[in-house]
Amino acid sequence: MFFGVSTNWFRKIISSGSVIAKQMFIKLGLFSEELFIDFVDYEWCWRARQHGYHVFVDQNVFLKHQLGWEKS
Repeated sequence: MFFGVSTNWFRKIISSGSVIAKQMFIKLGLFSEELFIDFVDYEWCWRARQHGYHVFVDQNVFLKHQLGWEKS
């Protein structure tokens, strides 16, 4: 896999807009939805690091993401 100059390594990220290979979920399991909001993402990144994986962010990719809102 090639990582360009705009790609950086991070310890943890939020999972919104993430691209994760199916094999990662098979090996590491799904997100722990019983955890509170961002801890779901942080815990999964921690699990990935424990298995020798790294989390990368490409800063040339943009995603417009609105946070949740209250239903009326």
